[in-house]
Amino acid sequence: MSQDKPTPEQELARLLESYQTASLATVTPSGAPQVSYVPVAVDEKRRFLFFVSELSEHTGNLKANPLASLMLIEDEGKSGQLFARNRLTLNGKVELIHRDSEHWQPASTCYRERFGKFFDMLSGLPDFHMFRLAPEDIRLVLGFGSAYQVTGSKWEELTLLTGR
Repeated sequence: MSQDKPTPEQELARLLESYQTASLATVTPSGAPQVSYVPVAVDEKRRFLFFVSELSEHTGNLKANPLASLMLIEDEGKSGQLFARNRLTLNGKVELIHRDSEHWQPASTCYRERFGKFFDMLSGLPDFHMFRLAPEDIRLVLGFGSAYQVTGSKWEELTLLTGR
């Protein structure tokens, strides 16, 4: 393997560290899929945090149905192949983190470390809510023929997926 090409583990770490937004797929009250995007932070347990306004449709969707999917995807301009952009897709259930809960302080600290003073401004607005997604199904795609199921408590197991 070339020294210049990152390992799947290195690429996974890069995606987690470098991307600050993710596509968010939610389910509307009528059962239709809806996609949007959110700024995200990742906590020490690799749960994804996002702080969103009630004015956003996805917030109502998440309150009504906790199933969601997040995708961190390589920029089109940096991709060598648009049909196989590097990406990390995470599926799971979201949890609303109430401001008066024991989970608020660690979640808000993590989010503040990622987004700084802008989060401080938003956190004073009562229509914003913190959600946390604990991924239950994780897939890493690094081009054609390089799709991995990610498992393990620290996401240390990457299993190459093969065609049927």
